[in-house]
Amino acid sequence: MPTTPNAVQTLRLSPIAMGLAALLLIPSAPAAPGGSDVFVVTSCADDGSDGTLRSVVASAPGGGTIDLRGLTCSTITLQTGAIDSHFQALTLLGPGADRLTIDGNDLDRVFEVGSITIDGLTVTHGRVTGDSARGGCIEASLGVVLRSARVVSCGAYGTQSAIGGGIFAGYYVDLYSSTVSDNTLVATAGYARGGGIGTTYSRVTADFSTISGNVATGTPASGGGVFAMGFSEATNSTIDNNVADIGGGWFCEQTFFSSGVCRFFDSTVSGNTARDSGGGLVAYRANIDIRNSTFALNAAETGHVGGVLKSGPGDFDITLQSSILANNTAAGTDLAADIDTDTGDFPVVTGGDDLMTSVGRIQPFPIVSGDPKLEPLAYNGGPTRTHALTQSSPAIDAGNNVAAFEIDQRGSARVAGSAPDIGAYELQPDKIFANGFE
Repeated sequence: MPTTPNAVQTLRLSPIAMGLAALLLIPSAPAAPGGSDVFVVTSCADDGSDGTLRSVVASAPGGGTIDLRGLTCSTITLQTGAIDSHFQALTLLGPGADRLTIDGNDLDRVFEVGSITIDGLTVTHGRVTGDSARGGCIEASLGVVLRSARVVSCGAYGTQSAIGGGIFAGYYVDLYSSTVSDNTLVATAGYARGGGIGTTYSRVTADFSTISGNVATGTPASGGGVFAMGFSEATNSTIDNNVADIGGGWFCEQTFFSSGVCRFFDSTVSGNTARDSGGGLVAYRANIDIRNSTFALNAAETGHVGGVLKSGPGDFDITLQSSILANNTAAGTDLAADIDTDTGDFPVVTGGDDLMTSVGRIQPFPIVSGDPKLEPLAYNGGPTRTHALTQSSPAIDAGNNVAAFEIDQRGSARVAGSAPDIGAYELQPDKIFANGFE
């Protein structure tokens, strides 16, 4: 059975204090960018002179909106370490993630904040080392919101522990049309949590976003893409090609003051690898709710369950509706490769109209068996990659839309035939062009 590290090692607060802090400090929905206190960046240098990002943040000690949209350069390269907001709340407005990058120059992490919203920027090449390393590019005591932003190629390297190769937040991380990719997390003699994103309490959400190519290494390493405690949800998103020991794509579990919830709606979890068990997802003491999604081609290299692994003691439920859990692989044959549990506390399973290739004890009825005949992961319309269905796929017109989704993962109509297709992709009668848009 996977082992999980002590959940309270990174923030030394009592469970009651943590619960009160969560209620007081976490917004139910992050505010839109902007505000009355707007500070304009006019220089692309990092020498501390007037108008530079560093000096503008320093001149806004109470927090505020930092406007970088008027800059004509493509990169701000930091020369003297992290931008430190002294635990205040910041909003950064950029001209677009393709147009402006904040580069940490592999000297330190890029931002140390209380909370931060990043809109229209790329953040890259942050690097942090230490006994306990947190947040290779962004460390937030409260939370991080990305809107049309990217956090890429960052690293956190700890000797005793490490969390959040790209992003660490104490309470929440919310992604909207954003990417967290190719980040690295290493703990040489202790636990590592979240190659891309690591949180200690509350939530992680991803909407129309991509979490890809992140790697976590430790003893153990949990959550190659995401390590989430409390509530976590992916909608219209892709989690692919991440690596960890346990939960290659996503690892979620409960906290001391809230239940663990792992939700995947209209999303694709593909090609992730667990060196041990749970290639796509490990839910440790957490409920699983997967609807109109695709879990395929994930692998458990030495352990069991390449797709979705329910682990840990307790009475937790699994909902599977109109989803593909297929073509996942595992070295261990004691459990089903696509979805199973390694605990004696067998969960309540509800749902139906799912397609599986490896049927174990977890199988809501009715199910469709066999190869779903998926195309390779690609841009088939919309902002995230999906597995298109071939014309002969048994998933076509064989699903349901109990969740009443109007669109599939790409943003196309959820029902385009006589019935919904199973999985994240709905085959449309019109042609999808190679550039990814209809």
